[in-house]
Amino acid sequence: MICNDQRFLSLSTSFIIPFEPKNVNPSSIDLCLGEIYRIPFTENWSRPYQIRDEGLKLKAGQFVLMHTYERIKMPKHHAAYISLKSTTARKGIEHLNAGFIDPGFEGQITLELINHWPFEQTLYKYEPIVQLVLFDAYIPKKTYDKTGHYQGQIGATPPWMWEKK
Repeated sequence: MICNDQRFLSLSTSFIIPFEPKNVNPSSIDLCLGEIYRIPFTENWSRPYQIRDEGLKLKAGQFVLMHTYERIKMPKHHAAYISLKSTTARKGIEHLNAGFIDPGFEGQITLELINHWPFEQTLYKYEPIVQLVLFDAYIPKKTYDKTGHYQGQIGATPPWMWEKK
């Protein structure tokens, strides 16, 4: 079952940090863009860069790793999915749908963003960018805190197999 606004208001202060009640929607909660991004190279990623106050300008076709400002502590009896906000999508920005959050996950959510618009677009830190939809779930035998590669991630996190090189 998808959780509604009342469920978010009763649960969110314990699993979304920081929690902003104004970001609660009827069946989702908005998460904002964090401060760090990385640019891809052929077989690796740039060092982490910080978004300046004037925003990050994405050129047409440019791909970056970014992250949510909020840190998630997913309860073991819930799972979630993130989806790009339609306002952002209508500017030609796409989130590559790697947005499932398993029970037990903890950390910031890495966002894989690309600008499909034929013109430069600007993204600003702390602007609402994705919506988190929360589901009730049976508690699994294996939770992400026991099996996940990205547990505790902070910032824009590259693929785990590249980090080990």
